[in-house]
Amino acid sequence: MNQNPKVSVVIPVFNDFIRLDQCLDSLANQTYKGEVEIIVADNNSTHCARAVSKKYPFATFITVEKPGSYSARNAALPLCSGNVIAFTDSDCIPDANWIKAGVECLHYENADLVGGNVDVFIEGDNITPSWAEAFELLLAFPQKENAELNRSVTANFFITAEARVKTGFFDEDTYSGADYDFSKRATSLGFKLVFGKDVIVKHPARPSLKLLRKKARRVVGGFYALRNANEAMSKQFSFLTLIKDAVPPFQAITTVSKTRKAKGISFIDGLKAILVAWHNKLYRLIIKLGFLLGFLSQTDR
Repeated sequence: MNQNPKVSVVIPVFNDFIRLDQCLDSLANQTYKGEVEIIVADNNSTHCARAVSKKYPFATFITVEKPGSYSARNAALPLCSGNVIAFTDSDCIPDANWIKAGVECLHYENADLVGGNVDVFIEGDNITPSWAEAFELLLAFPQKENAELNRSVTANFFITAEARVKTGFFDEDTYSGADYDFSKRATSLGFKLVFGKDVIVKHPARPSLKLLRKKARRVVGGFYALRNANEAMSKQFSFLTLIKDAVPPFQAITTVSKTRKAKGISFIDGLKAILVAWHNKLYRLIIKLGFLLGFLSQTDR
């Protein structure tokens, strides 16, 4: 692969065109010197994408009727002609050097996949983070740890076209977790995944516990849907893991104690983050039991 390969950027969107504006504005001002194509996969939004598509003629817009962001990504993949495929989300703001840094990471690390850094920020003028925002600032998107486990979220994910073709497509039968499943399948084939510290996108913090719970339901539902195909997701429903979900969040305590000062987060907000992490563990336990006992089914997007 040469140092300036063609890059295809894939962005799924569902009723989030205000944030998509910010994402595309950033992609319009990248420092990368190679050829870039952008494919926006509208997941059958209730709002019309036509106005946005006219504003960004450099992007290709497609409509995907099957619900789910992975269905949208899969529909975009056959249209990708780049040697590298970069994934991000409509609510992300890529750094100006995002594509350049992603390609360089693939090249210099001799890698096939890159899980990039997701930098969480608070939207608006609120100086003091809410409980949920404190958690997100300190503990959301642990991409370095994800890469060590051979997985990445698609909010910031690069893959060579060769690795993508041999790995196949995302699992469309779930609304969450298919990115972990996809990257694990790729690495099981021998492809190398690394963490890209300087491959940065910004992501807004979820401002409320309600939204964190909604995400938890979606994530646990995704793990449950993929449990028969993915050993790591199956373990999420083992007796030992369920017991671990009931104990205090010791890993979160360690992470907060190591990173709080470097991120400029106060002791009180760090404590908030830990308490929310414990809340999230207990809530996930309840949701897992709901799926196991047949009280819940995967419905959240």
